[in-house]
Amino acid sequence: MSIGLFVGIILMSLIILDGIGYAIANHVKPLQKIYCKRGWHCHMKDYETTGFDGASLHCRCKWCGYEGLVDSQGNLF
Repeated sequence: MSIGLFVGIILMSLIILDGIGYAIANHVKPLQKIYCKRGWHCHMKDYETTGFDGASLHCRCKWCGYEGLVDSQGNLF
């Protein structure tokens, strides 16, 4: 087995585990802190709307309290 294939399998495994971690982060406080530090704030359904200025939706992350804008794909930044 080549080194490239081995590295690819390891990276794909880490990506899958990261996605599973984000899915269960709603119930595990330490994971919430890790994902918020990385910029992956709470799930879209959990955003707390703080306002709308006519062009942008302003929301707050339920996990860490970060307040920002929601882009066209639903991500908080």
